[in-house]
Parts: sequence; structure tokens; C-alpha cells
Amino acid sequence: MYSISPCNQLENQLSLKQRLTNLIMKKALLLFLLVPYYAIAQDEPLPPEEPHAEEKKSWFSAGIMLMPEYISFFRAEPTDSIEILPKAGFSAGLNLEFSLTPKLSLRTGLGYGQKNLGINHNGLIFNSDLDLTGGGMGTTSRAELRYHYNEIQLPVLFQYEMIEDRFFVSAGTELIYAMPGNSERTIYYGNGTVEKSHIESYDRVNVCVSISSGYKFHFAGNLNLTVEPMFRYCLIPYPINDGVVYSFGLKTTLNMEF
Repeated sequence: MYSISPCNQLENQLSLKQRLTNLIMKKALLLFLLVPYYAIAQDEPLPPEEPHAEEKKSWFSAGIMLMPEYISFFRAEPTDSIEILPKAGFSAGLNLEFSLTPKLSLRTGLGYGQKNLGINHNGLIFNSDLDLTGGGMGTTSRAELRYHYNEIQLPVLFQYEMIEDRFFVSAGTELIYAMPGNSERTIYYGNGTVEKSHIESYDRVNVCVSISSGYKFHFAGNLNLTVEPMFRYCLIPYPINDGVVYSFGLKTTLNMEF
């Protein structure tokens, strides 16, 4: 048997305290060194979640469009004797849309249109209107011109979404191939005689500027319906040479997104 002296007991207690102190210091140092990494991990943004298939913005859509129109005629030198009579028409066709950025799209397609326009010539004087016995003018005549022509339309429009996938504005040009239809001239002579004749016309390639704004309504699946008021102004005179056609329309398009 042997006994531990008080000195040895004191040394053992001091050694145990020292080991505990060292252990605590090491753990504290380790936690201190890990704090920056923890802060960086908290500040680092999480990778974005992959959107669900139904939330992904489509890059292409195709559909059909229909547009009733109000068609009129602009003359650079209007006169009181010529009266423009706006008429109704329509356009219909295929609409294609390609997304260039999340908000900018290119729209094109192929359309067909039927256009109508009326022009009255008042105060016309023919030989039958002259009062040969009195040496002056006895009556006046008038002519009604009713133009009807068809169009093949190739639009190239850029669409910008002011509110993404909802409200948009659009602008661009349309290449038009115009073909004459059944246009008619009716002359009402002052003596009561009425004469009707066919108006000879011609094919014409035209360029028109189009601007519009609209709203997109979404339905179940990938279907959407856009409604957009549109203004179109043609640059080349047609169907007569002293003015150009312009129109207001309400385009409605049913699209399928892909």
C-alpha cells in the first residue's frame, strides 16, 4: 500500500483543470473560426428553383386571327366636291409569334382581307346638264364610286409587353398584295338618267404601317386570347392615285403556346 501525497493530489487537480481548460479553448477557437463560414453560407443566395412546366414562358405561339375593320381614305388635297364614305371590311388569317426576350416578341403570319371604300363626286357637269337654249348650265350630276378589293397580307410586327404576359403594344409594317374586286361606278345625271359601269383597276404591292395595343387573356392549358385595337396607314396610293387608305380594326386572336 502506498499513499498519494498532498502535493501529488494538487498536481493532479491542476493537470485536470488544465486539460479541461485546453479542451474548452480548442472548442471555442474552432467555433470562432467557423463563424465566418456560417455567415457566408447565410448570405449566399439559394439557387433558383426550376419553374414548373406550366410556369415557363413559351418561346413560340401560333393561332388564328379575325379583325373587322373601318376603312377610309386620306386625300392630300381634299375638295368639297369629293366625299369619302368609310366602309366596313375584314381580315382573317394565321398568326405566328416568336419570343426574342421575356418582354419582346416578333409577330408575323399570313392574312387575307376584303376591303370596301366609297367615294362620291358631286357637282359634275356633263353635256346633258347644259341648258343649250338658255346658254347656261341647267343641272348637275354626281357619281358614286364603290371600290371592292382583296388583300394578301404579310405582317412583320414587334410586340413589347408593358405588363408581362398581359398588356402589350405593337408596331411594325405589313407587306400587302392588293387585287381588284368587283368595283362599280354609278353616275346619276341631272336629267334623271342613271348609268352603271365597272371600274377597271389593277394589282398593287403596298406597304402599310400598323400600331396597336392589346390585352392577353389566359385560359386553361396553353390557350390565350388577345384583343387589340389596331390602326393601319398605307404608304402607296390605292385604289385611286390621289390618296391612301387607312383603317381602324379590332383584332381578336386565339393562340396556342408551345
